[in-house]
Amino acid sequence: MSAGSFCVVTASWHLVKNHPLPDGNKRCAFLATVEFVERNGLTWSPAPVDPDETDRVISDAASISEADFRDWVGQRL
Repeated sequence: MSAGSFCVVTASWHLVKNHPLPDGNKRCAFLATVEFVERNGLTWSPAPVDPDETDRVISDAASISEADFRDWVGQRL
């Protein structure tokens, strides 16, 4: 995983964990992740076998470790 990818994972994970917004922290973190990936010339690839995986991981993001979240994002790039 590149340094830029590591930065986006860290920023997104902290958006979910720290709850800086009154509502929508997980949705904002996901959109920020995809936007950062696309702006840096990479492509976000949802899981081909499980279309609901992204929703499930983002919903559970507050309860998983940063390393697990980083691994999941790395699999999507």
